[in-house]
Amino acid sequence: MLAACALIVCTTMLLRLDRKKYTLAVAIPGLFMVIVTFWAGYLQVFEQYIPQGKYLLAALGIIVMVMMLFVLGGAFSKWYKLIKIKKCVKDEYGESVKMLVAE
Repeated sequence: MLAACALIVCTTMLLRLDRKKYTLAVAIPGLFMVIVTFWAGYLQVFEQYIPQGKYLLAALGIIVMVMMLFVLGGAFSKWYKLIKIKKCVKDEYGESVKMLVAE
């Protein structure tokens, strides 16, 4: 799930830097990993942890999946905003970017 999170964040960075031709090469594996890890987490929580009475592990697994949903929600909303931006600006390093990062 950590690798999926890293790929989703990297996709956001590539969109901000207006590197469209590289974006799909990172976004597709990231989304695939998100789907696979959520499915595995669901199976582990509801078919292993809860039937065996391991409620602490089940709660921790659910918390991790909920936190990942927050990351995904933020990333998808940022992707939508970045895709709508057509004009690029120059950052302090002279790179052409779609949106400047607030420090």
